Amino acid sequence: MKILLDHCVKKQLAEQFVAHEIFTTFSLGWQSLVNGQLLRKADGEGFDVLITVDKNMPYQSSLKGLNLCVVVLDTPSNSLQDLIIFAKRFLEQVDRVTPGEFWWIRDEKVDRF
Repeated sequence: MKILLDHCVKKQLAEQFVAHEIFTTFSLGWQSLVNGQLLRKADGEGFDVLITVDKNMPYQSSLKGLNLCVVVLDTPSNSLQDLIIFAKRFLEQVDRVTPGEFWWIRDEKVDRF
């Protein structure tokens, strides 16, 4: 699976995705792209998943017509330790990724919409 970490996610989180092809917006020079632009660019480059901590993205952007799943890690903080815990929750269900869905990972549950 080809995964992109948004610029608001610590790049060290990439180490948790060893079985996947992982990139960061910084490594691709996309850190200045805003939500809609980033989603279209990621989709156009064949990414399956965008991981973010931007809780506004589902309300500010649409995935209509895109083959991309956006995963929002709703962590208590942006510490690497919290990000890892929530990323592992995503990885437990990674085989259920569906293009065009937002996933909201918080506490002990994963909401898909």
